[in-house]
Amino acid sequence: MTSVLDEPAFGPVVSSPAPLELRVLGPLRVWRDGAEVSAGPRLQRQLLAVLLAHAGSPVTMSEMIDLIWEDRPPTSAINTIHKYIGALRRVLEPDLAPRASGQWLLGHGHGYRFIADPAVLDLAAYHQAEGSFRRALSESDQEAALRHCVAALRLWRGPSGSGIADTVSAQTMFAALDRSYLALATTAAQLARRHGRSRSVLEVIWAAAEIGPFHEPLHAELVANLALAGQRAEAVAAFQGVRDRLRRELGIEPGPELALAYRRVTADTTTGAPEKHSPAGPWPITRPAQLPADLPFFVGRTEILAELSRVLAVVDPPKVIALHGMPGVGKSAVAVHLAHCIAANYPDGQLHLDLRGFADGTDPLTAEQALRELLTGLGVPTQSVPEGRQAMAGLYRSLLSGQRVLVMLDNVRTAEQVIDLVPASEGCIALVTGRQRLTALRAAAGAHLMKVGLPSRQEARACLIGHLGGLPAPTDARTLDVVIERCGRLPLALAYAGARVAGGQSLVQVRIEAVDHAEIAAHQAFASSYHQLSARAAEVFRTVAPTLTPGTRATVDHTAAAMTRPAPDIHGVLDELSEVGLLEEHDPGHFECHVLVRAYAAQLAAAS
Repeated sequence: MTSVLDEPAFGPVVSSPAPLELRVLGPLRVWRDGAEVSAGPRLQRQLLAVLLAHAGSPVTMSEMIDLIWEDRPPTSAINTIHKYIGALRRVLEPDLAPRASGQWLLGHGHGYRFIADPAVLDLAAYHQAEGSFRRALSESDQEAALRHCVAALRLWRGPSGSGIADTVSAQTMFAALDRSYLALATTAAQLARRHGRSRSVLEVIWAAAEIGPFHEPLHAELVANLALAGQRAEAVAAFQGVRDRLRRELGIEPGPELALAYRRVTADTTTGAPEKHSPAGPWPITRPAQLPADLPFFVGRTEILAELSRVLAVVDPPKVIALHGMPGVGKSAVAVHLAHCIAANYPDGQLHLDLRGFADGTDPLTAEQALRELLTGLGVPTQSVPEGRQAMAGLYRSLLSGQRVLVMLDNVRTAEQVIDLVPASEGCIALVTGRQRLTALRAAAGAHLMKVGLPSRQEARACLIGHLGGLPAPTDARTLDVVIERCGRLPLALAYAGARVAGGQSLVQVRIEAVDHAEIAAHQAFASSYHQLSARAAEVFRTVAPTLTPGTRATVDHTAAAMTRPAPDIHGVLDELSEVGLLEEHDPGHFECHVLVRAYAAQLAAAS
């Protein structure tokens, strides 16, 4: 029999991407013709999330103002909403004529409503599947009811509207959606348990348990269904994880329902239809020691290391530190050095994983692949790793519960890649590196975000001398500075320039060759970002980046003029280039280009 988990998660299986797809059951995301697009600035995204959360019901102007600003609206609030409605209509329908309403965002009295099509909006699809579930249940068709219920639950990808609700009113609205979801997940678990289908719902129950960490009825059903599926060790670990969380964060013990589920597991008195399963039992936990070697000539970075030391020295330090910066700026080197400095504080081990977020020629690791690697690193036998992302994430966090482990997650592309890899235990820490600022990771896991910028001239000089190996430091300071400036103080380029100096040659003799080699190495790093751009962003990069000389900044208007296109066509493109590290946003809406990135863009422009 086909598992209910074989059903598509969202909409029918089609051979071409849907013209429009919107998600609010998790982080707000928008796709057009299969490509993800920006929904605009934060207030504009908040407005869209509010409209989507009402799933077709009208929202009055006063309700929108309250949900976005609460009791502190600006005097221009109504005009701001009208302006953002117009901008959103063009995000959803780029070819819309000026002042046209379009088909999705319509005026309604003194407000607006979004036309909720289940093929377009995940919340509308959820309501549709939930209605099908309740109809099947009323007709006593348990198999169909379970299928529709799981299809509805699989639409959730995190707390609804996560990271976008700034007011109490908005947070309350999204919390109500989450409560509906958690109640449906509990019902699905009960239905599966009664009809011997526990294994088919484990993935969606794990996902719901992550979103509702204190929802005891749901966690009790998770424990019971794991045991019925033959995963008694995971059931015990799941109970211990939620028990420790209740004690630590709420100061309470598990309630009667959760305690009873655990007693039944340990007494082996669970009831229900037996299922086929692979045997899984306890295993010795390995003490991992996976950190890469620290650079033997790591120098400088005193300012950022001092700031990180201050962050970690507070009474309640963050459990996640996420470093971001342009390609080649030395994010991984800083993270590895910091990890070695604090490793003694994490005696239960150190995990390291390259997520391949910007590895040219290979796909980034999925969350499932990453979890499998981390679980085996913790000593879990391959055959005992459970199926499904949420099941693996639950086991991973349960294993780290009560431990003091450092986890380094390198070369991350998006927050979604690593949100399940962040340990929940108070004694653990995750060091994350990536090219873009992982704002969603701060919203979801309280990450402390820190930019790794270019080293100072003095630090760059010390870095280059360090990479010269055993050779004496050059005495010609001017020659040294020429190489540093040609490399734009980029650590990756400085490393390759230093590596070219060998065999007793002086830096004067090889400086041209060294710098050329450094530029080639830097361009390879930039290429891994360039190849992930959309066609429009790649065209803008080739056209505009070569013109951004020192002191020149790109804006939407500047870029639109250079591309001879209307400004709405450029919205989101500069953000896309910034997200992959090819441009740097120093002030809101103003972007600069590194000297080597500019040279790379000019090379691409000449080739095209």
